[in-house]
Amino acid sequence: MFFVIINDSTLKIVEIKNDEAGIKDLKYMYNEIFFTAFPNNDERESIENLIQYIQEDCYEENRHIICLKSNSSIIGSLIFNYFQEANAGYIAYIVIDGNHRRKGYATMLIKEGMKILGQDAIKTNNSSIKCIFGEITKIYKKFQLLHL
Repeated sequence: MFFVIINDSTLKIVEIKNDEAGIKDLKYMYNEIFFTAFPNNDERESIENLIQYIQEDCYEENRHIICLKSNSSIIGSLIFNYFQEANAGYIAYIVIDGNHRRKGYATMLIKEGMKILGQDAIKTNNSSIKCIFGEITKIYKKFQLLHL
């Protein structure tokens, strides 16, 4: 498991892995933050799909779920993929707990996600990533990403 220390010594970004602690963190994030942010069943993945997401190896894409933690509590998450054949990244979901919004945490997660996607591109294609795309206009304008 990797982590990145941010200016605040209580904050770190961790990647959810397929182990007992990772599944526990994923379920906490889903039940406490994700479900509230995406109350419509058609807007969110099921917890079963997200668990499968981290359990399965997929040849054509690198799947990532990273979380921002304050001490041991998860306060936000970014779910994203790197597609090898297209040499492109896709940001599927970003969510920050309502009590922690407007503090720059989404920006921290997006920047870390972009860094990981760039590393995926170099590892698998020996080149920089071509583009990162997603569905949320506001975020993509801020980071000058391709919007679907």
